[in-house]
Amino acid sequence: MAAVPGLFEVVVQLTGGAGSGPFLNVWHIGTTGAGLTSEVVTICTKISDFYNTNKSIFASGISITAPVKVVDYRTDPPILVGVAPVTVASLGSGQAPPQNSMVMSMASLIAARKGRGRKYFGPLTNNVISGTNGDIQTANVTTMQTAATTLLSAVAAAAGSWALAIPNRDPDTKELVGWTPVSGLIVRSHVFTQRRRGF
Repeated sequence: MAAVPGLFEVVVQLTGGAGSGPFLNVWHIGTTGAGLTSEVVTICTKISDFYNTNKSIFASGISITAPVKVVDYRTDPPILVGVAPVTVASLGSGQAPPQNSMVMSMASLIAARKGRGRKYFGPLTNNVISGTNGDIQTANVTTMQTAATTLLSAVAAAAGSWALAIPNRDPDTKELVGWTPVSGLIVRSHVFTQRRRGF
């Protein structure tokens, strides 16, 4: 695999509760700067802050480790970056069916035939899902949307010219070939089925 200038991968792991975990959220961050380890640490703190803000949506007994791994794709082969993990404990009580999740879509300023990727958040606590219409409770959507907007802005404001990133892959080989800055994060109000994908 060829090196990808400026691209890093931040893996967040969720364990505990019912279901077939561990559950992974894979974030990508990109920089046009030097990509110092100290800068990566700062951004990982912003990502763990996002989960800390949203810890009440997760089912009872869920432990969130952010990050469990950070990969630097600027070299071939990629190398691991030493970032101390932060553990966040869920505040939810009970658990909805483990495949149910909240979803956040990523947007970019680059036109594309398909979407730019999604993040799946779960397993969820029971009271996140409305008993009236089966959607995500409005208060939970609002909380996550506010936290997502804060995360996007915090990464952009961090020293070192950073952005949340969407990895670009070769359509034939599926290898990483570059990245596109995320321009928006949109939290959806419908319940989605969690899929084991690295988005």
